[in-house]
Amino acid sequence: MEVMFFGQAYQPIAEILADDLIVVIKGRVQRRDDGSITLNAQEMMIPEISEDANGGPVVIGIPTHKATESLVQRLGDVLRTHSGNTEVRVKLTGGRGTSLMRLGMNFRVNPNPALFGDLKVLLGPHCLDV
Repeated sequence: MEVMFFGQAYQPIAEILADDLIVVIKGRVQRRDDGSITLNAQEMMIPEISEDANGGPVVIGIPTHKATESLVQRLGDVLRTHSGNTEVRVKLTGGRGTSLMRLGMNFRVNPNPALFGDLKVLLGPHCLDV
């Protein structure tokens, strides 16, 4: 569905929008003559999504060829920004197979839509192993 944001509704959310971000949108539905539907947004909220029921870790997949020093530093920054109590594991995949690494206590996170959005912006839409 197409969602249109204008002026005051767009301003507060402009910097947090990301691919695959889960949001709640309040607005008006507009039906067009061709049968399509557009939502004219009045406000957007990011819902609180509780941690995985089994308390499992957040698993981040990274192709080995993309795991540069710069990317690892930026990943650390993202994880520290969303610090919490949930364990993080990084799964490196490449020509030599798959390696799973458990990150230290200082990289534990609060799994929420903002974290997932930041990870997808940094690593791509398929970076989370769920």
